[in-house]
Amino acid sequence: MFLPKPLNYFFAKNLKYDLNKKLKKLKFFSLNIVKKILNNEDLDLSLIDNKYFLDGCWKTIQNNSSEDKIYSTMEVPHIVTDRISYGTQIFYQTEVFFNSNAGLFFIADVKDELIQKFEAILNFLGDEGLGADKTIGKGLFEAEEIPDFNLNFNETENKSNFYYSLSLYSPTKEEFEKIASDESYYDFIIRAGLVSNKTLSRKNLRMFIEGSVLKFKECLKPYGEIKKVLNKEDYANYLDYDIYRSGQALFLPMKGVENENS
Repeated sequence: MFLPKPLNYFFAKNLKYDLNKKLKKLKFFSLNIVKKILNNEDLDLSLIDNKYFLDGCWKTIQNNSSEDKIYSTMEVPHIVTDRISYGTQIFYQTEVFFNSNAGLFFIADVKDELIQKFEAILNFLGDEGLGADKTIGKGLFEAEEIPDFNLNFNETENKSNFYYSLSLYSPTKEEFEKIASDESYYDFIIRAGLVSNKTLSRKNLRMFIEGSVLKFKECLKPYGEIKKVLNKEDYANYLDYDIYRSGQALFLPMKGVENENS
């Protein structure tokens, strides 16, 4: 299992140039490595080796001949037709194919009274499919629960007010004003895109990226908010409902954060 690279983590110095270059390009760390970073524990430096790097991920198990890929991609051509001139234009879409015993996962914090409804929604999405090509049978999935999943971190021990984001994050006004930006580690991304089955573009939303490590000026666990990006009243002939983008995120507390220069 891989989680986003915590942006506060700085790799060991005095490494070979090619190895250090590969380390900086890693986007995901294995669960065991993230646990140590969250708990402010020293990492095993012997893991900093090419045999533990695979498809932008840092593992704790060496690569072998049967596991040379986590996923592969393919550029697939598509054609879009102009509704006025009926002219066509070609574009390419990247499709992802996961290797055996590999795939996507998510972590959700669900209230007990909503679990049954949550599972029903997952089953519906699995049968319906995710993505723009779900109408031709792509994006189908079957959700499986990960048994006994635990990060082994006692949140009551967190005294530093640092939190690590597992997903994109759009803070509420109150949360944003309490972020100590000069002591945090983060980057931004602009999320936009078209509404499914429509030619309408969602309003741009600037969000903190996955792996951001934010310090808050007060003892405040962040949650983020869901923001409306299109109003159906502005597009009465095209939309039957408002369009939202979720900026809520699941955060994990950190015991301490080491400064790069410390």
